[in-house]
Amino acid sequence: ANLSNDYFTNRQDRYVLIDKCEKLADFYENFVNRLSKISLQMDESEKFAKSPAMSSHPYERSLKDFKSESRDLVRTFLEEERLKNTVNEEDLEKYDTWIFPSVQMGPFDIRQDSELTVNILRSGDKS
Repeated sequence: ANLSNDYFTNRQDRYVLIDKCEKLADFYENFVNRLSKISLQMDESEKFAKSPAMSSHPYERSLKDFKSESRDLVRTFLEEERLKNTVNEEDLEKYDTWIFPSVQMGPFDIRQDSELTVNILRSGDKS
C-alpha cells in the first residue's frame, strides 16, 4: 500500500457488498488460511517464528528459498481453486454478473491481476 501522507488524509475507501456468494467467500477464507502458512506467527512470549508448514524462513535463511516455497504454496492453492471452480455453458446462461478473484504478489512472481488487466484491455476492438 502507498503509505504517503495523502494516503491517510485524503483517503476514500470503496466497498462492495456481495451477497449469497458462498464460493467467493470460501475462496477468500481459504486464501487467507494459505497466506497464514507463509506468514511469521507471534508466540505467547511475543517472539516471531515461522509457520510449522514452512521449511524456509524469510530472513534467518535464504530469502530465495522462502520466496520459492511461498510461491509454490500460493500457486498450488490457485490451481486447486481453478480446478474446483470451473464454468460451463449452463452457468454462463444462468448469471448476468461474474466475479473472478485475481492475485498479485510480485515478490513471489504471481501476477494474475496485471496479466488479466492486460488481456482485458487487449481484447477490445482495435479501432
